[in-house]
Amino acid sequence: MVIIADATRAKESTAELKERLRREGDNLGVRIYAQREDLFNAMHRV
Repeated sequence: MVIIADATRAKESTAELKERLRREGDNLGVRIYAQREDLFNAMHRV
């Protein structure tokens, strides 16, 4: 699953948000990866 989210109004830094998502994923038994959209697009360009 891919979710695109706008974090410009987030109250925490991107690093803190990524860590919080990772911890929540661990609690749920899933892996959550967060990365910038431009990096994602560059990695998945055909």
